[in-house]
Amino acid sequence: MSVYRAARLYGIPESTLRDRTLGLQPITCSSEPLPRPGSKLSVAEEEQFVCHIKNMAEIGYGYSRSE
Repeated sequence: MSVYRAARLYGIPESTLRDRTLGLQPITCSSEPLPRPGSKLSVAEEEQFVCHIKNMAEIGYGYSRSE
């Protein structure tokens, strides 16, 4: 897969991905799985956000999409 296509698919800046594949920046390893393409939240942050939304809905305060 090309660097350009991978950058678009995973929502990573192309220059960052290119620098890492060329060895100009260190590759950081994490035990946390990679986020879904287009997602800006980590998996843990997304789970916390979903729980918050559910709790707020249970007490009668729902968020609109714009909020």
